Amino acid sequence: SFKYMAEFIKDYSIEARARRNSAVQGVSNTDYPAYVVVFLIHILAHDRGFPPEDCKDEGIIAQFFCPLFSLLQTLLNPSIVDGDMGLVNDAVLYLLTIFSCY
Repeated sequence: SFKYMAEFIKDYSIEARARRNSAVQGVSNTDYPAYVVVFLIHILAHDRGFPPEDCKDEGIIAQFFCPLFSLLQTLLNPSIVDGDMGLVNDAVLYLLTIFSCY
């Protein structure tokens, strides 16, 4: 649920930043929670229930993409990471990188 997703985002954002700041070799951008978005998009894109391109039913579209919207809200919510705007800014930068690839 939302509570567990929020805990995951908070814990792994802080952990990824700590690894980056300690100059540990082998730290990858994919260590950041924002990269879960890549996998979620992949799963949604290959779901048999993916709405057709010409779908006009906003309810179907909203329901289908609800997990993606929820994840994005959680990643960009400063209260999840105790107001640490640095972690939110990290998420924004990684999301911009991800979406520029699509």
